[in-house]
Amino acid sequence: MKSKLMFRLSIGVGLLLCALASLPAYAKTPDSIEGHYLGPQGDAVIRVARGKDGIYRGTIVWQAESKKLGHVMMSGFRYRDGKWSKGFVFPPRRKNMKLDASLSQKGANIELHAQKRFFSKRIVLKRLTKEITPAGFVLPQK
Repeated sequence: MKSKLMFRLSIGVGLLLCALASLPAYAKTPDSIEGHYLGPQGDAVIRVARGKDGIYRGTIVWQAESKKLGHVMMSGFRYRDGKWSKGFVFPPRRKNMKLDASLSQKGANIELHAQKRFFSKRIVLKRLTKEITPAGFVLPQK
């Protein structure tokens, strides 16, 4: 009787450990969003960082054609009370356009929902890893 109970208990603990090991490696804390991401078209690298003012911004730090280096693609996002505040997206292909946006973390990636009047767009930025890095860009070491 005790051996059956111990067997079931060991299986339960094993399943629990497997479930914990499969959780995402990126915790949903404000600073976990900082890093390098592949742009939505796959031709740019965006560095997301928190400024001294507490605002998170995404700046293009590498692009295949080097046309928009330094362009701030997203800004105005703050983390308060466990939620991301509204911010803005500045499309690199459209000068002087500013879209209202919301931000959410989907695993290791960032999902932005940008809108202006009747226009709405979902933008996914994929976190760069050794496996997901465009040719010609060297991922900085931590």
